[in-house]
Amino acid sequence: QKPIVFYLHALDWLRGHRYILLGKGQLVEPLLRRYFSYWYNRADHICLPSESLRERLSQGGIKTPATCVPAGIDGDRFSPAENKTLAKQSLGLKDFCVIGCIGRLWREKKIGSLVCIFNKLYRKNGALRLLLVGDGPERYLRSFAHIPGVILAGFQDNVVPYLQAMDIYCQPLASFETSSLATMEAMSCGLPVVVGAHGCPKEYIEDGLSGFLIDPSGDEALFVTQLQELIDNPEKRTVMGQRGRRRVLQVFDWDRTATLLGNVFERCLEKT
Repeated sequence: QKPIVFYLHALDWLRGHRYILLGKGQLVEPLLRRYFSYWYNRADHICLPSESLRERLSQGGIKTPATCVPAGIDGDRFSPAENKTLAKQSLGLKDFCVIGCIGRLWREKKIGSLVCIFNKLYRKNGALRLLLVGDGPERYLRSFAHIPGVILAGFQDNVVPYLQAMDIYCQPLASFETSSLATMEAMSCGLPVVVGAHGCPKEYIEDGLSGFLIDPSGDEALFVTQLQELIDNPEKRTVMGQRGRRRVLQVFDWDRTATLLGNVFERCLEKT
């Protein structure tokens, strides 16, 4: 007889590839949608990290009242490097221009597409490096291990030094980003970002000002064009990074997040 508040961070029915016994991908999506919708509809209230997710829930037949409660960012921890050169040297990156990505290095994150995009840039400029931070299936990662310019840093407990060594953050072409915490952390570290426009990032990235939104999100040629523009313009990277940091610290404040959560809990308790 207690009220239940559910914080929904991902669309589980889009993760059909994880349910090997049931099949793969879109084959099991209708079954998963029905299963998870049943449980979501049993909650008294749902908290969402972004407004973009609200419409997707409605399409999935979920009628539970929902409130947008964005995740918080620790701006003191995720901060720009005091000295970019030293940050790079500490990781052995010297004077390279570093494009980076942090997260689960799985097929669902389209890391292969990111590597293809990087390859097109690397052919023109051998001083580029692609820094991939995170863990994933060994067999999948092995295919990237010997590609020129690609650095696999593996899983790291503290990703801040890696973000501080990057010049540009590029989020792979995922199907739908419900939040993209890694992108927010990159922006908090003063990095310009180049990400797909499908999902939450379009709510906090000012296209052309704090980063570039790629629409459609599968347009690899546009990724290459926008990344090349940032590679060629260090001053633009700095200005966009500074603007992005101000933006995420304003929107994704922990105190604001805690207040919103507290308000949701109070409303649910008042109804009991």
